[in-house]
Amino acid sequence: MENQDSMIRLKLIRCAIACIDEKGLHNFSIRELGKRARMTSTPIYNRFTNKQEIISIVYNLITNSFIKKIDSYKDLPTDEQLIQVVALYLREINKHPNIAELIFLNPEKVESDGPSAQTVFKEKVNSLIEELNHKHSEEFFLKIWSQIHGTAMMIKNGIISYNYDEIYKSMITTIKEAA
Repeated sequence: MENQDSMIRLKLIRCAIACIDEKGLHNFSIRELGKRARMTSTPIYNRFTNKQEIISIVYNLITNSFIKKIDSYKDLPTDEQLIQVVALYLREINKHPNIAELIFLNPEKVESDGPSAQTVFKEKVNSLIEELNHKHSEEFFLKIWSQIHGTAMMIKNGIISYNYDEIYKSMITTIKEAA
């Protein structure tokens, strides 16, 4: 019975991710989750206290996955790390814009079991910028962050498509200009 309960819980978490990804966090509800999972709200409430608990689980699951991916780049040269971390962030926004909004742009507090993906991303990018730019140029810092967030918003809003090669070329150009 415990194994079946765990399987149902996992199915509900996957369905919650799909619901948030498709409809956005503000349109996510237990009713929508039940529709997607093809069950009533009773089995959902038997496994989760409330909607906020489900959102926190989704948040922590995706955040932890993102942080592990960032950590996987640690042995690359600094410029390559920066490019890969930025490309990962932009790829996630492209692939899952509504989930990315929950993880990176959500103004609401989500109960977390560790540091936020937003904090880890920001700290990693800032440390890589500092390593690359020994002059500590404010201009370089602003160029990188403007490029990251400008590209992210254009991808999220469908203005441009995610293109790894273009992101790579653009980041290399910005990094070389600052050297």
